[in-house]
Amino acid sequence: MDLSWMSLRSDAGLSIVTELAHNRSLRSINLSWNGLDDQCAEAVAEAIYESAVDPSIEVDDELPGIHTINLSHNRFKERGAMCISLAFQHLKGRKSPLRVMDLAGNPLGEAGVRDCVRAALSSEAVFGLAGCSLTDRVWND
Repeated sequence: MDLSWMSLRSDAGLSIVTELAHNRSLRSINLSWNGLDDQCAEAVAEAIYESAVDPSIEVDDELPGIHTINLSHNRFKERGAMCISLAFQHLKGRKSPLRVMDLAGNPLGEAGVRDCVRAALSSEAVFGLAGCSLTDRVWND
């Protein structure tokens, strides 16, 4: 579902995002270029956590739910990145259908990008983080 460039803001975005946890048929959603903020990022984090499946449940083929979320070029900052990262880190063995999380072009800053890298390392999801307000400094940690 492509909802990019729809001039969605917090209230509309929040309504859409909160329903993602209950979705079982939609596989991809594009909410890029909408001005969504950290409040929406918190709702995305809740949806990620709630849509995960207990590992004891047998699933044929692929898990139901969103596989790709494009949230690029919105207004997510460090707090939003931290919420999304924590959702992935708290799955603790639960299976998430989410495979691609695109946050490119959001002003996440170094701490936000670092949180997202931790989330990517603790999950099977691929994160798009290009243009997220990084400096040219080389990280050694």
